[in-house]
Amino acid sequence: MRAKGSALLIGLVVAVLLHLTLGWAWTIAGAVLAGYLAHRGGWWVGLLTLLLGWGGLLLAFTLLDRASVTGTMDVMGGILGGVPGVLVVIAPLLIACVLGALGGAAGSALSMLRHGEQPVRRFRSSRFRASRPRTGWAGRG
Repeated sequence: MRAKGSALLIGLVVAVLLHLTLGWAWTIAGAVLAGYLAHRGGWWVGLLTLLLGWGGLLLAFTLLDRASVTGTMDVMGGILGGVPGVLVVIAPLLIACVLGALGGAAGSALSMLRHGEQPVRRFRSSRFRASRPRTGWAGRG
């Protein structure tokens, strides 16, 4: 079940169902689930889960009733100080990206903890490792 495609699909279905039944705030649970199932790289899978979920719902509602969606976007743009309706659409998608990435990262970390791995690794680059022990202030003996 660690394939990222199936994790994305399962997380997407859960996120959309939660969005339609409980509200947008619950969709992060779909991103956490997708990140958990993806195990590594969960932030990316979570980001795609919510971006595709929210974008798909927005597209579906626009196709079903274009006049009411564009009217709502224009009103929201007017409330926000004359912002064009297109920017009102882009802002929630950016929020979905951030929430999805955070939820996916949390799910991936939970999966790693569950399987006995460290969620965060230290730098392994030799460039940042001290070649000799430093003593005193600023490496002066």
